[in-house]
Formats: sequence, structure tokens, C-alpha cells
Amino acid sequence: PQSSTLAAVFSGVERKGRWLVEEHTNIACLFGGAELDFRQAVLSRREVTVNISCLFGGVEIIVPPGVRVMPSMFAIFAGSDCPEDDTVDPDAPVIRLTGMLLFGGVSVTRRAVDERYRRGDRHHRIHEAHRRREEKLDRRQGRREESLRRRDERRDRLRELRAERHRNH
Repeated sequence: PQSSTLAAVFSGVERKGRWLVEEHTNIACLFGGAELDFRQAVLSRREVTVNISCLFGGVEIIVPPGVRVMPSMFAIFAGSDCPEDDTVDPDAPVIRLTGMLLFGGVSVTRRAVDERYRRGDRHHRIHEAHRRREEKLDRRQGRREESLRRRDERRDRLRELRAERHRNH
């Protein structure tokens, strides 16, 4: 069987655009990262295997809708994020993920061919989170000010009652 190997040692490696995916692809990341974009890739077979060896590194995989991803990796102090796909087509292409992750991670995202990742999306999410935090702080500050106002009113009312009682005696 045909295979290809990508290695990232204290560096990064990527495959995107139109590229041939062999039946077996090996990825080795040592303090590095790899990005594989399968959206325009040509699979040499209906089912391909990507074997990942990742030590203190990360692998990002982008697949188009309709491609099944079947993760089967061994992870130690590592993680993998492979969302489920609703593909029910038995003839759908399959990308099988195997290998070992040690202090690393694999992330799979589904994105249409014409859909691009926008840096602005991340900026927008951060901005929205900041806005929500500010609103929460404003509400908390408003409640605190209202509580202090009521306390001051009670204190003033008690002072008036004491002064009135003192005048009546």
C-alpha cells in the first residue's frame, strides 16, 4: 500500500488545497503541529488511514461534510475532539484516525469547501464574552448601589425616629 509521512519537530507542517491522500498517511509531531485540510483533497481510496504520533504537539484536521471520521487513538494526558457526523451514506468516504497522543491533541472540524475560518470569528467571540462580562458587572454594581441606597434610607429613617423619640421625652 502507498503511504506518505509528514513530520513536524519543533515546527509545523500542513497539507491543504488539492493534494493526494495515500491509503496510509503517517504524521509525527514532536513539539510541533500539523494541519490537514481534506476539503479539496483527493482520496486514493474510499477509506484512508491517518496514523498520528503526537508528543507535546497538536494536529488539526478539517473535513468537508459527508466524510466520516472514525477516531481510534490512544491518548495519555492528551485529548481529541472529533465531532459526530450525521452521514448515513454507506458509500461515504472514511478517514480513519489511529495512533498515540502523549501530552498532545487532535482536533477535527467540519467545514464546507467554500467556508473559511475567519480570524474575526475568534475576535467576535472574545468581544461578546467581554460584553457579557461587562453587563454582568454592571448589573451587580446596580444591585449593590440599590442595596446601599436602601440601607442609607433605613439608617436615615432610624435616625429620624430616634430624634423624634428623643424630642418627645
